[in-house]
Amino acid sequence: MVQGSALVSLADTSTHEQRQMTLTATEPVTLVVPPGIAHIFRNPPDSQEPMLLVAYSDELYDPADTIPYSFNS
Repeated sequence: MVQGSALVSLADTSTHEQRQMTLTATEPVTLVVPPGIAHIFRNPPDSQEPMLLVAYSDELYDPADTIPYSFNS
C-alpha cells in the first residue's frame, strides 16, 4: 500500500477456505499470492482517502490463465 488501506480477501480455489486481512500504508507489508489463490482488494467503505496499491508479477498476464471465483460480496 502506498496510500490508504485495502480490505483483502483470499480464497483457496480448491478448498474454498477464505482469509481476510487489512493492509495499510502506515504498516507496509509484502503480500505474495500463490497460484490457485483467488484474491480481491477493496477500498474500505469508511475510508476517507483513495487506495493506492503497487502490484507486481514476474509473468506476463495471460487472460486464459484466469480462474473465475465469486467471493459472494
